[in-house]
Amino acid sequence: MKPPRSAYQLVCHPDDTAGQVESITVDVRRLSPTMMQLLYRISGDVSSLNIPGRAKPEKRDELWRHTCFELFFTLAYAGYCEFNFSPSLQWAAYRFKSYREAMADLELASSPRIQVETTPGVLTLDVLIDMQELLPSEADGEQQMALAAVVEHRDGDVSHWALAHTAGKPDFHHPDGFVGVLPDNVV
Repeated sequence: MKPPRSAYQLVCHPDDTAGQVESITVDVRRLSPTMMQLLYRISGDVSSLNIPGRAKPEKRDELWRHTCFELFFTLAYAGYCEFNFSPSLQWAAYRFKSYREAMADLELASSPRIQVETTPGVLTLDVLIDMQELLPSEADGEQQMALAAVVEHRDGDVSHWALAHTAGKPDFHHPDGFVGVLPDNVV
């Protein structure tokens, strides 16, 4: 039986410079049969990062162009989903039929709730998301996931962080990056 909480460490892409970021961790919890919590933490000199300012919490495309946090997971019936969460409180959700194919907006029962806290040395993004109809029943088995972050530095550099990277340029969509498993037990 898997634990209801999973802690993951992201690694910087080998072609990128981590800058003043010491580590990025993600705790993933299943709070109810449909509710998931993701707690992303950047440790290091967060004042060296370009963090998007607060905005209206709404669905927004191209959040990955600036500092944002991502979740990908396979769907029991086919394809996978992508979620982007910004420190601006904006978010995005997409569905793909296969690797980077047939992208479509993903309709959610409710908008994700994003909270951001910055303290000296740590930026925390706490996300609650209702994934009604996206999570499998026990009979469907495990859902593979990928966790990632795009970190924009004040000097203009961008670093890409993930559970695993494939050869070549950063590609969070690649199936080889789906090395985590969504928790299936409720806390």
